[in-house]
Amino acid sequence: MDKCDIGDNPILGSESAELIMVEFSDYQCPFCGRHARETFPGIKEEYIDKGQIRYAVVDQPLPMHPDAPKAAEAAHCAKDQGRFWEIHEALMSNQEALKDLSSYAKALNLNMVEFDDCLNTGKYRDAVSKNITLANELGMNGVPGFIIGTIGTANENDPSKVTGISTILGAMPLATFKQELDSALSGR
Repeated sequence: MDKCDIGDNPILGSESAELIMVEFSDYQCPFCGRHARETFPGIKEEYIDKGQIRYAVVDQPLPMHPDAPKAAEAAHCAKDQGRFWEIHEALMSNQEALKDLSSYAKALNLNMVEFDDCLNTGKYRDAVSKNITLANELGMNGVPGFIIGTIGTANENDPSKVTGISTILGAMPLATFKQELDSALSGR
């Protein structure tokens, strides 16, 4: 699998982890929501919290989900204030209510002037578009899609530079992810 650059997308996990799992996701996709609510907590507990992998989220709002691009922008705006993972979880848990994105920021006690300015000016519109292009280039034809890969090169620990090991397409059960992650970890 080819190398890719996931840019400045949010990454969770220990900086010493050499493996990364990159999720391509859409805030209106019910399968992405199910993954976030039911499968991700197990991955976090068993792999991220134990320092074995890092986890990144890359936007891939699909054309049939009109509220997803702006929700992705809102998540980036929350990232500016250090609250990406909290808003990501909230958006995935309330996918039917993506019209009033400021309400999520208020609930997280974000600086509303900064958040609204970020969202209303489209500060991250180009970043979301770039992520969609990356997903398409990598052959991610649906969401959620995942790449498990290594980070950086021998000389640099740059989590934005990913060399893919395997791909998982769809909201698979935790056992599927465990099998792929365990295989990748044993190969390190």
